Amino acid sequence: MPQPANPGDVIQVEMRYLIEDQQCENVLYFKCNQASSDFNVDLLLVLAQCAITHLLPGLASDVELESVHGHIVSPAV
Repeated sequence: MPQPANPGDVIQVEMRYLIEDQQCENVLYFKCNQASSDFNVDLLLVLAQCAITHLLPGLASDVELESVHGHIVSPAV
């Protein structure tokens, strides 16, 4: 289901992954500069692809991206 975002919305993104059987979690915040008809595609998918391609391979040999979740935290919805 598409999740639209408007300029000024703040999106909290939680990335969960395993590094050598240890659960890790990063929480990131992004502020929208322009409207998005679906921030799942425009932000979350791009972040997941970037992590898989660039970030995780440099961390360890045994690493696995488990999930990427996001939701609008400001303004309150």
